[in-house]
Amino acid sequence: MQINTIIIGLGKSFYLNNKYNTYTHSFSIKKYRKIFINKLLDKNYKKIQNAYKLMKCKYNNIKLSNIKNLQLIILSTPTKLHFKSLKKLLNNLAVKPKCILIEK
Repeated sequence: MQINTIIIGLGKSFYLNNKYNTYTHSFSIKKYRKIFINKLLDKNYKKIQNAYKLMKCKYNNIKLSNIKNLQLIILSTPTKLHFKSLKKLLNNLAVKPKCILIEK
């Protein structure tokens, strides 16, 4: 069973190398093969393109309202934007997720 996922925020915690020379969030997500990325969101389009390449998944322009069976949202935005980002996202989704992971 795959876990349909949306990732919001593709900053340092997504890309940054740790002392083991691996990516942090992105490395962990890639390692767990059951996660299917439905959408990557960030205000910087170049980061989105790079993330799709890094995660080896196809870019899609699917509308949030068309995503069905959403199980996981990973919210990795700056702390002060958590509530605003989550509220905006939940208002635009057709289906509410089973789980929301908010990074720090």
